[in-house]
Amino acid sequence: MRRASQESDSARQGDQTPPVKGAGKHYVYLARCANGTFYVGCTKNVEQRIAMHNAGRGGRYTRNNRPLTLIASWSFNSRQEALRTERSLKRLRPKRKLALAQEAGPSLGGCE
Repeated sequence: MRRASQESDSARQGDQTPPVKGAGKHYVYLARCANGTFYVGCTKNVEQRIAMHNAGRGGRYTRNNRPLTLIASWSFNSRQEALRTERSLKRLRPKRKLALAQEAGPSLGGCE
């Protein structure tokens, strides 16, 4: 409770504290479900989100198609950028999604 009031006080005074390094990163990830389909999602912590999907606490679709395997992930500086990319990836055909993951290479989350 105290922390929230401190933050609002500093915001009113125009005080800006520097952001914590890496705190603002958002990720779009591509995962393969057990039935062979692809799942595209957006999160701030890819490993934790994949674990949630595999534990049955993810989306309804992934709950019924576990386990998921991470294929690739891409990082963005803003949530808006990540959501826009997620929406674009969801519209692609599976072959194109796989091609993008292969282009990303292993440095962006591991490509099969």
